[in-house]
Amino acid sequence: MDRAQYVPQFQKLVEEGLAPLGINTIIFDMHWKSFRYSCTPELAKLELKESRNFTRAEARQMAAICRENKIRVVVWMNFLTHQNYGSLLAAYPELQWPGSKRLWDPLIPKVNEVAFAMADELLDAFQADGFHAGLDETFDFDLATHPKAKEQGYTAATLFAKCIKDCHAHLAEKRGVE
Repeated sequence: MDRAQYVPQFQKLVEEGLAPLGINTIIFDMHWKSFRYSCTPELAKLELKESRNFTRAEARQMAAICRENKIRVVVWMNFLTHQNYGSLLAAYPELQWPGSKRLWDPLIPKVNEVAFAMADELLDAFQADGFHAGLDETFDFDLATHPKAKEQGYTAATLFAKCIKDCHAHLAEKRGVE
């Protein structure tokens, strides 16, 4: 589909298909080839070749179409795992968990700084009141490859809990989103 036609086609889908069916929520999955992040220079430099790398203006337009049709807007970004196709590690490979190209290292403070800046940019662009942080797996937490994690007494479960608590503190407590 021609990029210029995407928002009008989305509007048609919402108005003629989703809203009449009573759909009341849309979750926009914003992996690294879905949104043109500008929150850090490293993310802004990513080369996005796909046609659906939404701009802030397009995100606002799509969100407005949803709200006009009484459809709630939620954004989704994979946190922690599945980073082999996520933008955080594409822009910051030094933030990956030792030995894993799918997992960021939650013990590096810059990880939350960048991840939360990305989340904030998405929330602002879509003016969303909900955020889905993809925190669904911990099988890549090979503690044997990370001396600092073992040294600090983390287990895979306590490290996962730390990630959840960090996300909740930023998204729910600071940003006030569900």
